[in-house]
Amino acid sequence: GDAAINAWMDSHNTELGETIFTWVSYIGAPVLAVTVTISLIAFARRHDWFHVWAVALVTGGGLLLSTILKFVFHRARPLTAAEFMTHPTYSFPSGQARNSMSADGCRLVLLRDQVHERGRRVALVLGGIAVIGAIGFSRVYLGVHFLTDVLGGWLAGAVWLIVGIGGYRFAQRRLAHRPTTASPG
Repeated sequence: GDAAINAWMDSHNTELGETIFTWVSYIGAPVLAVTVTISLIAFARRHDWFHVWAVALVTGGGLLLSTILKFVFHRARPLTAAEFMTHPTYSFPSGQARNSMSADGCRLVLLRDQVHERGRRVALVLGGIAVIGAIGFSRVYLGVHFLTDVLGGWLAGAVWLIVGIGGYRFAQRRLAHRPTTASPG
């Protein structure tokens, strides 16, 4: 299963492919951290604290979930990981796959809520799926994760995203239906 897939990837990858997918992999970690920070700053500048909290909780909670799962499973990285890992951590679940699913997914949902044209909404979702898929594939291509690490990361990220967006939607409805009190006259 996993070892055979990694061996096949290792025997079929190229230097150009490694360069490309190293850059794609960066989208799932350092670039993600920067874009989440920019999102938080943009929402805060607009005093949109509701969206600040939504992004912060989904992103931060997902990071905590991933860290806990890594320590619960203690799965070693593939042998091929040494080429790209300077300080290896546990392999399951893939942090980049989980991060991209929950953090990018959260910001995608918030952005999609602002777009009303059907074609643009579909393009946003398809673009998000392509980025999340490319990040996950890059981790297997580079040999730093097994396929099941990426699938587990996506699953954990999707579950956390559903919980986070569900909480966000619940809070949104509660705020919309909150009775207003008349100010004393």
